Amino acid sequence: MTLDGDENNMGHWAWLLIGRRTGRPHKPKRNPDGKIGKKSSARLPWSPWRIADGPNIFSPSAPSDKDRLMIEIHDAIPDHEALLALAPEELAGKLLFLMRVRFERDKNQLQTSDFITEVMSEKLPSEGGKGYPHEARVSVTFALTEAMMWLQAQGLLIPFPADHTAPWRMLSRRARAFETTEDFQQFVMAKRLNRELLHPAIAEEVWLAFVRGNFAAAVFQAMRAVEIAVREAAGFEASDHGVAMIRRAFHKDNGPLRDPNQDDGEREALMHLFAGAIGSYKNPHSHRAVEMNDAGEAIEVVMLASHLLRIVDARKPAPPQGEPSPVAEAAVTAAATAAPAEG
Repeated sequence: MTLDGDENNMGHWAWLLIGRRTGRPHKPKRNPDGKIGKKSSARLPWSPWRIADGPNIFSPSAPSDKDRLMIEIHDAIPDHEALLALAPEELAGKLLFLMRVRFERDKNQLQTSDFITEVMSEKLPSEGGKGYPHEARVSVTFALTEAMMWLQAQGLLIPFPADHTAPWRMLSRRARAFETTEDFQQFVMAKRLNRELLHPAIAEEVWLAFVRGNFAAAVFQAMRAVEIAVREAAGFEASDHGVAMIRRAFHKDNGPLRDPNQDDGEREALMHLFAGAIGSYKNPHSHRAVEMNDAGEAIEVVMLASHLLRIVDARKPAPPQGEPSPVAEAAVTAAATAAPAEG
């Protein structure tokens, strides 16, 4: 397929996609019919869409040594199929650390189009370069663009404050704080904790601790909320706490939060579930500094706490007949406060 005449207006797309590091690229003029073709008086400085006609596709004049950065993208991911198999956030992690090297080398020369230019202009291995196959380069540029948009959406790649309209970009404070790929992976994992799925009792405090990377605090706060909810629902004193209190609340014979409709084995198993969760994840954090660096594990524990809180909600004893529920009492009080005074 040859699109040298640009019947599909792809040349204009290429001009928009592929930025030049030295000045602005020459914008091709259009024919009276609105297309960029062989009759146009102003052609692109290279012929970008000769897909099947030889080695000259995507071949702008090579940048000078001063303007050209190292072709690190080809070094980092030499196999284009491996690159295309990466999810946007996975590829973004690769780009972020390449950008850190470039930004440290020249703090005024970080432009997202650099990677696109390198992909399009690098020579093939048979020509002494490291370039991806010509037929894969458009797909690669789309994948790179997705990854860079993901970085921007996460606040990791931001415009220079002095000029938001300029093409130059800089890494945010959070992006510069990543020391290893593991740090970045933990950040990505933390994004997977869906706040809307959490019980309202922990949706605010625990979620904020989690997204800030304080996984140990998130786990402790979540399980502490479970302990408090059990104590209050069971009607125990404020001094009651810990595994012993949990076992009393869910005791299979006389626990105020037991479900008499369950058989003995299920009631006992639920007691052990709550007691084990508090003993394993809340008590250790109460008594000593416990490291929790795995975002995936922290998500699992927080979601367990959310599930336990919903069980407690279902086991709260209903108010005696003839007495309004706390919710109804609150509604009556609010209505009386809002009513205008008589006289």
